[in-house]
Amino acid sequence: MAPEMLIEAIRLPLASGEDLKRADIWSLGMTLFVLLNPCVKYPYFDEIQAALREGKTPLQALEHFFITRKLPTEPCKYQHKHATDWYSVNKIWLKCAQFDPDKRPKVEEVVSMISQGSTMSTLNIPLKVSQASCLEQYDRRVAQIVSRGDKVPEEFPDNDGTNACAFLCVKIAHEIRKFREEAIGGSKKLWQNICEVAENVITEFPRVVNPYRNCEELYDVLSAYQLIRSVGAEVGKYDFSEEILESDFVFSQKRAD
Repeated sequence: MAPEMLIEAIRLPLASGEDLKRADIWSLGMTLFVLLNPCVKYPYFDEIQAALREGKTPLQALEHFFITRKLPTEPCKYQHKHATDWYSVNKIWLKCAQFDPDKRPKVEEVVSMISQGSTMSTLNIPLKVSQASCLEQYDRRVAQIVSRGDKVPEEFPDNDGTNACAFLCVKIAHEIRKFREEAIGGSKKLWQNICEVAENVITEFPRVVNPYRNCEELYDVLSAYQLIRSVGAEVGKYDFSEEILESDFVFSQKRAD
């Protein structure tokens, strides 16, 4: 039951039809919470059990949580799912579970969010190429040459992306930023061709940096960026900062946002 319907201190004196709809949205949010956290029997289960051990009633516990605006605790067990596969549903439950009824979405908005979540791509978008694609193609070509009894060519692929992760990340980030600016300017739709952009960088950019990098060495992002800038490759001027994500925060809602 929604806080404004259950707790006397914040209970609505007279609930209208719209008030009841907003309360139903809270209930939908709590239903989604249980679906997103299968190991929890019901919202606030752990908190209520702790309150019972202290001699409090469930209603007293809920009154404290609602007045202090504390949402039920999400188990760490599913945080990685909340931040990846279940991300869109997790966002919906958080929007529905607003303590201020006026901030909760309307039914039509919830339906729209569910529809968008069901049609959008997942956060893990498979690409057609990888850093190893050129070597895989080269190996297949060599195997065909050997099977014919011909001489194996001495030239080696110039777009080998082995150990080029940092370089590719810098270039892809630059292209995404440029893509975003063009989208805001109205010349392109944001993310419309982002897979194509990433695949093109993975396939072509190693040719630009391979003559200057040690392909057997692992570079951090800053070192890769500095090398890219030093050889005059197209990439913007950026400042870098680092935030260390500890323990299960890596898979949290905050990390995803």
